[in-house]
Amino acid sequence: MNYTKLGNSDLNVSRICMGCMGFGDPSRGRHSRTLDQEHSGEIIKQGLESGIRNPGFKNNVRIWRDFEE
Repeated sequence: MNYTKLGNSDLNVSRICMGCMGFGDPSRGRHSRTLDQEHSGEIIKQGLESGIRNPGFKNNVRIWRDFEE
């Protein structure tokens, strides 16, 4: 995975990012393609293992981990 600085900050982020807007509870989603926790978790795990690192993705991973506990 390639990383770069985010703007003028010292924050290193992956050049590839992953949005998580379609992950969650399908019954509460804003669209029909919302993925449930099981399937979303598989995608998030693959993203982490691939080295995806960006602020929004990190926040979603923390939310999912808290939800699993």
